[in-house]
Amino acid sequence: MLARRRSLVTALLSTLLAAGTLVGVSTPAEAAGPPIFGRVTDASTGKPIRTVKVLLFDAGWSYVSRVKVRDNGVYQLPSPGAGSYHLQFVDGRPAYNTKAYAARLDVRIRVGASPVQKNVRLHRGGAIGGTVEVRGKRAANAQIRAISNGGQVIMVEANKRGEYALGGLAKDDYRVFAYDAKNRRVGPSKLIKKVKLRTFRQASFNLTTKPGSIRGFLTVGGVRARGTVFVTAVNKKTGEYWVQKVSAGNLSLRGLTPGPYRVEVPDSAGYAGGSFTIGTVRAGGKRNASIDLTPRG
Repeated sequence: MLARRRSLVTALLSTLLAAGTLVGVSTPAEAAGPPIFGRVTDASTGKPIRTVKVLLFDAGWSYVSRVKVRDNGVYQLPSPGAGSYHLQFVDGRPAYNTKAYAARLDVRIRVGASPVQKNVRLHRGGAIGGTVEVRGKRAANAQIRAISNGGQVIMVEANKRGEYALGGLAKDDYRVFAYDAKNRRVGPSKLIKKVKLRTFRQASFNLTTKPGSIRGFLTVGGVRARGTVFVTAVNKKTGEYWVQKVSAGNLSLRGLTPGPYRVEVPDSAGYAGGSFTIGTVRAGGKRNASIDLTPRG
């Protein structure tokens, strides 16, 4: 398991925000505090960077807002008020761009009564790339995900020739997973150690194992859970994870690599969530698992 990693929910949220997609995030209230502003520049040349998105989180890593820097590298965000906050600086270009800048995932600031200036310098990141095959044949549109030791999550889709690249990587170790787009085959992940800035590392996959699945229900006091929630299945051995939408309590996760699993369910207005051990998913097998949640109030 990767050390020092923030919760999977937070790591995944920052990635979805960078991609311009929000899942289950409510619109924040209008900010009333002093602004947070600054300039983003290239650490080597000092020139402004205009491809970066700036994300603002509160002290508990709840999403607040985001903004794209201007052509001159300047950004400005309104704050909700006095307090401690986290800023993330993420290159907004596609994840396969090998010239992308490495993200800064935790820039801490303190807001008081006056505007806060925070200038940031970014380095061009490293990259990992290669090919994905299914039983020796190129896997078009395969899905690749990398999770860093420090919490960065990057996802990309291979092209029609099964080729992929993950750019904008900070100096760190990365666990890389590949999945057949049609859920026919999976394979073991690869740990790429000591990825450096401005370097390219090779990691190719040949997927030969039949995936497993988890099927069952989410219940509250024995009755199917109402509404919609996003649950996360985590391979306890490798750290691989899958986020799945669950509606009306129907739990169905497919395309899983073999191994022991837990399922993380977020809190809801009607019940308390938690982390639940499921057991081992076998290659080509189906794991039946129903989770009974504790009602609130």
